[in-house]
Amino acid sequence: NGRTVFTLSLTPPEERLSEIDPSGRPTGVSAFTSVKDIPIAGAFPYTLNEKNLLALDMPEYKIGDGEYETPDEILKVDRKIRDFYGMEYRGGEKLQPWYKKNFELKKYGKITLRYTFNVDFVPDSLYLIMEQAGEFDKFLNGNRIENTDSGERWTDICYHVIPLDAEMIRKGTNELLLQVSEFHDNINLEAVYLYGNFAVDLKGTRQTIIPLPDKLKLADIVGQGLPFYGAGITYTIDNVPEIAESQCLFVELDDMEAAYLAVSNGESTKTIAFKPFRCDITDLVKKGNADPLYFEVVFNRRNVFGPLHMLPKKPLAMGPFDFVTEGERFVRDGYSLVNQGEIKGLRFVIQQAL
Repeated sequence: NGRTVFTLSLTPPEERLSEIDPSGRPTGVSAFTSVKDIPIAGAFPYTLNEKNLLALDMPEYKIGDGEYETPDEILKVDRKIRDFYGMEYRGGEKLQPWYKKNFELKKYGKITLRYTFNVDFVPDSLYLIMEQAGEFDKFLNGNRIENTDSGERWTDICYHVIPLDAEMIRKGTNELLLQVSEFHDNINLEAVYLYGNFAVDLKGTRQTIIPLPDKLKLADIVGQGLPFYGAGITYTIDNVPEIAESQCLFVELDDMEAAYLAVSNGESTKTIAFKPFRCDITDLVKKGNADPLYFEVVFNRRNVFGPLHMLPKKPLAMGPFDFVTEGERFVRDGYSLVNQGEIKGLRFVIQQAL
C-alpha cells in the first residue's frame, strides 16, 4: 500500500537517524543473538589517574589571641570571622574584587585555623593543596612550612601544590595551623587538602592516613579508602572471554555511579556514558587470544569540592547556600558523600551471528 513500516526501540536519552531506501530493497542487516552473559565481579589490580586526597574542611578557629572555637565547616568559619569584624559576606551581592581595587584595602586582626588528622602510615611523599597559599603562615606539628612556590598546580591555577617535609609528619595525631596576621576582604577561607599515595580511613570526621589497598572492587570507592577521590581509576581485567569468528563481544551494565566507563586494550578505546549502557568491544579483543582489558572509571569532583555536609545528598537543584546548610540539612559529626564508582550489573555478553 506504499507505506514503509519498521520497528525502532530507544532508551530514554537515545536517538537514531534512519535512512530509507526509496527502492524498498532490504539492506541485509546482520542479526545476532546473545548466547552467554559473564559477570565481571571481584577485586582487581588498579591504577589511580592522580594521587589521592584527604579533605580538611572542619577547623577549630580563633580570632586574635582568644580561645579556639568549636570546629565548623570552613565557609561558616569565614562568615563568623566576617561577622566579628563587621565585614560583608562573600557572594554575588558584595563589591567584586576588580572594582574594590579602586579603594584602600582595610586590614583586620589575626586569625588561626587548626586542623587535625591522623597517620598510621607515612607515605613516600605528601603535599598540601590550598588556595592563596602566600596569604597564610603554615605550620605542621609546630614546624613552619615554607612558602616555596614549586609552580605545580592541581585542577586549576588557584590550587597550589606545596611539598611537605617527611620529617614533619608523625604517626598518630598531626596538627596543621594556618594563620593570617591581618585578615582582609580579599582572603577567602576554603577547604585545604592533603595529596599523596595513601588511602583514608574515615570514621565520622576522624580521618586517618593508611596504605592504599592492593586491589579495588568495581564498587563505591568511598568505603575503599578513597572517600574524597574525584579523578579516574583504571582497573586491569584479566580472563577476558575468547570468541569465535562468528561471534561478537559486548560490555554491558545496568547503571553506574560515575561520569563514564572507558574500555581499552591499550591501543583503542570504547566509551560507555549513556543508556543503553553497552558497547561492542569485538575489535578490541584478538579472536582466539583475548588480551587483558583496561576499564577506566572516571568520576566527578562532588566528593572533593562538595557540598560535603549537606542533606539530602542529591537534591533536585543545588546552589551556594547548600554549602552552608544548618539544622537537619547539616551533617556535623561526619560527611555526606555520594556513591562514587559503583557499576551495577557489569558483564561481558557474547553474541552469535544467526
